[in-house]
Amino acid sequence: MPEETSEQRQRLMLGIVQAVSEISGVEESAIWVYLCSLAPDDMVEYGHVLPTAWRRTAVVQTLPSELKRYLSSIGVENKKLADKGEING
Repeated sequence: MPEETSEQRQRLMLGIVQAVSEISGVEESAIWVYLCSLAPDDMVEYGHVLPTAWRRTAVVQTLPSELKRYLSSIGVENKKLADKGEING
């Protein structure tokens, strides 16, 4: 997947500021947004280092059944993951 452009990141940050301001009633000038670009292997989720894209399928398939059930309960459906080629649906 290609990296985001500076323009895309700026639009994202300004959109976040606007949304937070509208929802919270806080002036936009009082809201700070910082983006931190991390490689997947610089992050841990659900107790696992995030895999690179080419390893994602294998890693997701090895997740414990309990974690897969939890992800399903919060709306991460097997079909969605299967459509992305991340697990066998």
